[in-house]
Amino acid sequence: MLKRLIKTIFLISLIIFAFSCKKSKLFETEPNNTFSQANRVELNSEIYGYLDSETDIDNFIFESLENQVVRIELSGVKGVNHAMQIWRVENSRVTPLKIIDDNRKSSPEEFANLHTPPGIYIITVMHGNRDEKKGNTENPYMLRLTSRQYISEEEEPNDSSANANHISDTVQITGYFSPGQNLVNEQGEYREEDWFKFIIDETENLPLLADIQLKGVSGVDPVLQVLDSGLNLIASSDNSGPGGDESIQNIGIKDPGTFYILLYSKNYQYNNNEAYFLNFRLKQHEPGTEIENNDTIERANTISGNEIRGRISSADDVDYFLFKPDSKNNLFRVELTTPAAMDTVIEVYDNRMSKIMEVDNSGPGGNEIIPNLFINEGVYFKVSSKSGFDSNAEYVLRIAPMHIEGPVEKEPNNNLRDANIINKSISGFISYKDDIDYFLIKSDSRKKLSLTIRGVKDGIVKVSTTDPLGYIIRTVEVKGDQTISMVEMFDKKGYIIVEPVKAAYNDPYHITIEEAR
Repeated sequence: MLKRLIKTIFLISLIIFAFSCKKSKLFETEPNNTFSQANRVELNSEIYGYLDSETDIDNFIFESLENQVVRIELSGVKGVNHAMQIWRVENSRVTPLKIIDDNRKSSPEEFANLHTPPGIYIITVMHGNRDEKKGNTENPYMLRLTSRQYISEEEEPNDSSANANHISDTVQITGYFSPGQNLVNEQGEYREEDWFKFIIDETENLPLLADIQLKGVSGVDPVLQVLDSGLNLIASSDNSGPGGDESIQNIGIKDPGTFYILLYSKNYQYNNNEAYFLNFRLKQHEPGTEIENNDTIERANTISGNEIRGRISSADDVDYFLFKPDSKNNLFRVELTTPAAMDTVIEVYDNRMSKIMEVDNSGPGGNEIIPNLFINEGVYFKVSSKSGFDSNAEYVLRIAPMHIEGPVEKEPNNNLRDANIINKSISGFISYKDDIDYFLIKSDSRKKLSLTIRGVKDGIVKVSTTDPLGYIIRTVEVKGDQTISMVEMFDKKGYIIVEPVKAAYNDPYHITIEEAR
């Protein structure tokens, strides 16, 4: 009997407690379907309401008395796909700020960081567009507003260049990939974007370099971009996966203007609980270092002196450089010192932007060498990496004058049409893997000639002679820097072909011809 009495008292206590809790909750007051009927709600509180029909709309109004940030949470309702629209009231005008409709029915919605300078704001709770609109008269939603002090962070909404936030190179900015999509951004396929800007004026000591680092958040695959005042893309970083960091270094600022930093996530990913960190730094350009963006031949950096340092900062980063000799010497040795993580490639273009050669002789971390590059008016170098990149490690491109006695081959001479003419002697190099060098012998009559070939130190070359049409007559193999002689009959015209069997790039081979006795 006593046990039954205790149980009855306990149940009555639970009912009274539940009833008192329900009475303490703040519920909406209908009608609140228009802005003028909006229910007032205080910051750092919560209010409950019902979307009790497929056409129901609930409006809530709050006031921000200081420059602060507000987190807005809307709890899920079984079977209902609801959404939020946020407005600001200024001078009797209502301006849309954001639409939050990331999730499907029965799921909550959240906006991590609405920036609210002093003023009046309205939140509209409504049906979303991702499921059939259905009311629920039994299960309420909860709308919670939580404010915090504004300190060094993005000012949402900052969804376009027009409302980009100013960023300083002395302050770290925090922000959120929140919400997942931006239904106001029709041109960007409803992509949520965060825009920042920095301004370079005429008083700056140009050129400057800008470094930008983004510390990512869990579950979000970010993209980091930099644009000029015309919204032309200067540089982009998309190297990591979800949760990864992105960085862009050595962005060249050559002229005054407004520049933009753009962040967005792939596939409408978002994270309402974990902030990203954005750092921006300006520094003086050091002579002898690259200035990004130099990703096209038209934007090539000019090399002053005989050396330049650069970085491969992403998988698709390429760097172009223009070199013009400042002396009468036009034979140069080119060497690219490569960081360990990268397998670099050098491509060479003439002053008409036609490709001369591609050099890819070494593996990851190996230096690339062009032992004999003739440069007249100027050449372009393209530096890229087949695998790996390291935004913190520099490569060094050096162009050093060479002095070799006598004639030296001029690349490209990889076919009969481009064969170098040989008179009495010539020196040549195996310039890159599978390099083939053609030399043309011409005379006014049929002649028997004696050929002397000195090979390449530490390498092996195959030397062939041909008839006037280029068909091979004889082939000899020259190992190391040994010397081999051969006598051949040339009918006014013929060719000598040199091919690598074992490539060695540092030292030349040498060919001498004279009439046989």
